[in-house]
Amino acid sequence: MVFITRAAIALACTVAVSWAQQSTGTTTGAVRDSTGASIVGVNLKLISTATGVQRTGLSDEAGTFVFSGMSPGEYRLTDQVSG
Repeated sequence: MVFITRAAIALACTVAVSWAQQSTGTTTGAVRDSTGASIVGVNLKLISTATGVQRTGLSDEAGTFVFSGMSPGEYRLTDQVSG
């Protein structure tokens, strides 16, 4: 009985550690003009060069953006703003 309990605890610890590992990341940045001023409301598109999967976002009041939950790989970032 003791052996089974120790084995179950060891297995539970191993599973908990594997759950803590993640295979995703976050891409952050800021959109600025040539003078360094923040640009608000820029439409952004992050495109995986391997899969073509696209994520869209918008720069906030500080010109910053965040794309979270991204799989590892190479991406292309495009922007578009009117005006």
